[in-house]
Amino acid sequence: MQVLANWNLKMIDNFIYDPSRPLGRGNSCEVYKALDTANKNSEAIVKVFPASILQDPEVSRLFLSEINILRQFKGPHVAQLLDVKQTKNNIYLFFEYCDNGSLKKFVDLREKFSEAEACTVLKQIAEAFLTLEGKKIIGDLGESVKLIHGNLHPGNIMYDGNQIKVADFGLARLFREIDEYMAQDAVIQHPEYACPQVLNNERYTGKCDVWSAGVIIYELIYGRLPWNGATAAQVAENIRKKNVEFPFKISRETKELILRMLTIGDEERISWHEISTHKALKNCKIPKARKLL
Repeated sequence: MQVLANWNLKMIDNFIYDPSRPLGRGNSCEVYKALDTANKNSEAIVKVFPASILQDPEVSRLFLSEINILRQFKGPHVAQLLDVKQTKNNIYLFFEYCDNGSLKKFVDLREKFSEAEACTVLKQIAEAFLTLEGKKIIGDLGESVKLIHGNLHPGNIMYDGNQIKVADFGLARLFREIDEYMAQDAVIQHPEYACPQVLNNERYTGKCDVWSAGVIIYELIYGRLPWNGATAAQVAENIRKKNVEFPFKISRETKELILRMLTIGDEERISWHEISTHKALKNCKIPKARKLL
C-alpha cells in the first residue's frame, strides 16, 4: 500500500481513498469511498481487520465461505461484490458504490414517505431477494445453500441514483437447503427491525427479512416504528402486547400487505414472491436512475 505524498490518502493498486473519512464502521471493518484512478469510477471499500478473522479458524472459514457466496450473485437491486484484495495488514472488499447514500439518510431528512413511494421501495427490495432466491448458490463444501440477510434496516438499503440496492450481505446467514431453519447465533444489532423469532432466540427462516422489510415500509409511511424498545427483550414484549396500529388511513391493499409481512408466525408470514405480485405493488414503477438530492 502506498501513502500519497502531501495528501491524507492511501492507495491500493489503482484505488485511492481517504482513511480519515469513513462512510461507516463495524466491529471488525470500516467502509470508505474509493476512486479508481484508471477509469475514474467510484467503488465502496470494506476494510476488514484480519486479526479478528484469521485468529479464529472457524471465523476465518465462515468469512472465506461468505466471500465465495458473495461472488456468485448479482442483480439490479443488489450491491455487488466486485473484487477482493489483501495487503500485509488488511483485507479489502470492493463493492459497487451507491452514490446517493442510504435510505436512512432520507428517513432522517423527511418525516414521512408517500404510500406510493414506500411501495416502490418495497418492490425493489422484493426484487433483490427474488434475484437471490432464483440463483443456484454453492457453498464452500459444494453444497447448495440459501442466503438470507438477517440484518436488514434502512442503513443498508442504498440509493444508486434513484434506484434501491440492498447492501451488507456480508453479514448474511447461510444455511443448507436441506435444513430450512437455523438457530440465532449473533448479537442483534437492530432489534427494532428484527422478527420475533430472532428476538426470542428461536429458529427462523429467510422470512425474517420479510418482517424487517415490513417494519421499514411501515416506518416510511408513518414516520415512526410499529414497535420500540431499548433492548431485544423490550421490543419482543411490545410485539406480544400491542397490535400494529395505523395512525392514519392508507389503502386497504397496502394495509393488508404490511399486516401479512408483520405476521408473527414464520410459516404464516407472506413470501417475497407473494409480495412482488401483491395488489399493493401492482402499479409501482421502478424509476430510472436520477439524483434525489
